[in-house]
Amino acid sequence: MCIGFHEAVDDCALSVIKLHGHPFTWIKSPGTNRVLEERLDMAMGNSEWLQRFPEVKLTNFFTFHSDHTPILLDIIPTVRQRYNYSFKFENSWLLEDDIEEVVVDGWGGIMRLELGDRVVNCSTKLQSWGRRKSIRLNEWYDVYAIRHNPREACSTTCTGGGLLEAKSKNALVERRGHEY
Repeated sequence: MCIGFHEAVDDCALSVIKLHGHPFTWIKSPGTNRVLEERLDMAMGNSEWLQRFPEVKLTNFFTFHSDHTPILLDIIPTVRQRYNYSFKFENSWLLEDDIEEVVVDGWGGIMRLELGDRVVNCSTKLQSWGRRKSIRLNEWYDVYAIRHNPREACSTTCTGGGLLEAKSKNALVERRGHEY
């Protein structure tokens, strides 16, 4: 059977497309000292096809659900930026009234975006929105602490100006009260 396969590959003048990512597409006994990895899956093209799609890219992805890894043949790959931050969704955001609006806006609505771009855009919007919520929440906590125990709160939440700074924080939050 393998001889016939190799003859067909030679007869059609097929070339193996370079695999990006992990070099193996199959794994047996992962996490043991008897682990075995092989490259079983691949993609090929003849010279005419490869000239028609010169930017072709074959990518190997990890999965935990199978002993075979999925591969993606992309004939028009796009360059994506690498981000050095790790996005973390906070479950407490689900309790906020305006979360749906942020997600819909971040997802791009009817814009024609690729999935990866949608995820990056949505996580960026959520992270910015979450940061603003966090700042307001911290201000609210400071004011709560000041109102319930001003002397102790000033030793932990106020710097330098003591009670005067606590009063000005309290006034600021009172002016912004409708945001909480």
